[in-house]
Amino acid sequence: MIDDITPLNAKSLDLNLLVTFEALMRTRSVTGAAKALGVGQPAMSAALKRLRALLGDEIFVRGRHGLTPTTRAMELEPVVTRALSDLRNALFVQRPFEPSAEARAFHIGTSDYIAAGLAPPLLQAIERDAPGVALVFHHTRKDHVPAALEAGVIDVALGYFPELSGPLKVRRLYTDELVCLFDPEACGVAPPLSLADYVRLPHLLMSTRGETSGVVDEALNAEGRSRRVRAAMPYFLSLPFCLYGLKAVACAPRRMAELCANATRLAVSPVPAPMPALEVSMAWTARADRDPGLVWLRGLIASVAAQV
Repeated sequence: MIDDITPLNAKSLDLNLLVTFEALMRTRSVTGAAKALGVGQPAMSAALKRLRALLGDEIFVRGRHGLTPTTRAMELEPVVTRALSDLRNALFVQRPFEPSAEARAFHIGTSDYIAAGLAPPLLQAIERDAPGVALVFHHTRKDHVPAALEAGVIDVALGYFPELSGPLKVRRLYTDELVCLFDPEACGVAPPLSLADYVRLPHLLMSTRGETSGVVDEALNAEGRSRRVRAAMPYFLSLPFCLYGLKAVACAPRRMAELCANATRLAVSPVPAPMPALEVSMAWTARADRDPGLVWLRGLIASVAAQV
């Protein structure tokens, strides 16, 4: 059997010899096997000679109707056929992803606010269509996204990636905008906020890198204005808890701000200065581009994002 090949003669094993064996078993002819594999008859004869030397058996002997396999060849045929079939399937046939039958964990890198908006409908869809699938969310800073994807720590990243670089695939999911979030009773003002009230009030800032300025300050500087940042928070969802009862204002993505306003007495107001749109995108590596499971996951995320 194939198991009899020792470490010494395994060095001489050429997978093409197994293909040769398969073709000879099928055609029972050196000429026919050579034609089937697109090689010359001398090359096929040489391959048969190497195969005999490797296995220490004639493998095929000449009979009245062509080549006749030996007992050894008959023993080897199902093993070689199965091995080549498994190898071809592993290398060239991509197994389809069946959501309802899969048990797999997918890792998603994102921010807390995007997870808050997309995770509930994603989980509902998975509970319905893929009950064996698990989602693992990682809080991933946007400047850490390329390294996390390349290292395989996360399978896909969701976020605002205006400066994403490297050989990554990116698909835009939706557009969001920055708005003001504040407690109107504590601040003594009602929406919409004027520019004067906006710069007068202290500000809370979301910054994963501990910075105390950002795109808002750039927009205010263009208007000849500035603001005073009272605190920088590492997570978007910490802002509403801090703003409740505090004389302060924060800028937040509209989707998150409206979620918070619906659950609290906080108010939402347009930012009284031109602000860039937030393009929320999905990123992944070229390596994962054709993974059937990840293709399904990205399609599900895009579908949910379009409906939220």
